[in-house]
This record gives sequence, structure tokens and C-alpha cells, in this order.
Amino acid sequence: DVTDEYDDVILVALGYNIKQLRIERNLTQEELAKLIGMDQADLSKLEKGLTNPSVKTLNRIAEGLNSKISISIQ
Repeated sequence: DVTDEYDDVILVALGYNIKQLRIERNLTQEELAKLIGMDQADLSKLEKGLTNPSVKTLNRIAEGLNSKISISIQ
């Protein structure tokens, strides 16, 4: 299904962006996970695009990375 493939691409891109920001902030997965109250294994899955995070989780990650989330529906 094309929709499923599109969802996968979005999740992989999201995870990549989170990982890049984390690396730029010189944080390990373990450090960021602890900072935001998340399990490191769950953060790893998110960075690999294997899980679909809630907006609440994205907000916690953004705060932990001193960043902002931007969600747009066009």
C-alpha cells in the first residue's frame, strides 16, 4: 500500500531529524532518554523510524533538545 510506504518515509525522516539534533547537542541516546523520562530502547526505535510517536512524546523530545516541533497539515 502506497500510504503505508509514505508513512514509513515520514517516520524515518522524523527519526533521522531527532538523531541529528541529539548528536548536534552532544547527547547520547541514554542521556536524552533520561532527560525526557523515556526508555533508551524506545528512543532508539523512534530514531530508526520503527515507531510512531505521539505529539506529547515529540514535545518532550523537542524540549529535551532545546528545540521546537512544527506540525503542518496542508
